[in-house]
Amino acid sequence: MTPIYFPFTWMDADTIQAITAVFSKFVVYRPSTGKTPSFFHPFEQNGMLEILTPVADDGDHIEKVAADYQNWAKLHQGCDLGFLKSRQPEAPFTDSLSSSIQSEILHYREPSASTPQETLTNARLFLEVAAAYDRQQSEIDCQLEGIQDIEKRFMTATGNVSEQAGISLGNLPLSTDDPGDFMTRERLQAWAILALQDHRQRMPDDPLITSSPAIIRWIQDIFQVEKVMQIDAIPQTPHPDIDTKLWQEAISNYIREIQTRSWPFAIRTFEPPSSEYAIENAVSVKAFITVNQSSDNVLQQLAMRPYDNAVMSGNTRHGVIIQVDSCGCVIGRG
Repeated sequence: MTPIYFPFTWMDADTIQAITAVFSKFVVYRPSTGKTPSFFHPFEQNGMLEILTPVADDGDHIEKVAADYQNWAKLHQGCDLGFLKSRQPEAPFTDSLSSSIQSEILHYREPSASTPQETLTNARLFLEVAAAYDRQQSEIDCQLEGIQDIEKRFMTATGNVSEQAGISLGNLPLSTDDPGDFMTRERLQAWAILALQDHRQRMPDDPLITSSPAIIRWIQDIFQVEKVMQIDAIPQTPHPDIDTKLWQEAISNYIREIQTRSWPFAIRTFEPPSSEYAIENAVSVKAFITVNQSSDNVLQQLAMRPYDNAVMSGNTRHGVIIQVDSCGCVIGRG
């Protein structure tokens, strides 16, 4: 059992560290075989993070098309993700020429029926653009947080405000937004289409893990979802000890067990292996089951019928979705 991060294809280092406090290893899907962020490499080398590209390598075609599309959007002051949304599930353009892009827009009337390959290509393109958007927003958040910290220390040094008081820079939002709250349905659908291409590595009952409360809320609106585990504070340690590993194994075993239980059942709670940690370095964990819907069934419905509430008959296994937060707040970006 290896949890799979969803419905994003990019995350920051804080998110990786938070997830590895709960699981010794997890998987991240990539829409293309392009260069991965350098901060991924230590986690890969330690066996904590596995990066998979479900679709066979097509060179850097998706990256080039996404880059051309973003350049076009900047030139025309458009919204890259917004335009992609308007063309779902049809690919926004078929080559990298701006004239082709303009032609697609000028002659757009109603979406035509797309082939499975076109739908997959569009999903990969959407995820590539979304990853770039999330990375950019994460960088902006980090810069704003740095400005907030500088202003906070300055005001404290001058005696104008206590160190604990919050600082507001005009109307700028300084809290990290939830990336899953933007184009949620499109993110879930595109990611599910990509994930279903992994026929070799993914197991039908692999848990799905996210750092986005908005994603959990969306899933709850579609499926019958029940919370089956909550841990308020898990310490993040740079080098997990034997107690931490045994505790992680206990959580994994519990997740395997609840997938075959008949709902309702008694919810088990867990205590951290040690209480000697700073709360700012802790993460909270919630686990949910999609009752009588395996993870594979959930992906099928997200990819093809995102609003369908029907329960597939004959299924007795539950899918598991895990939400990891940092001190009750959203961590990282997708």
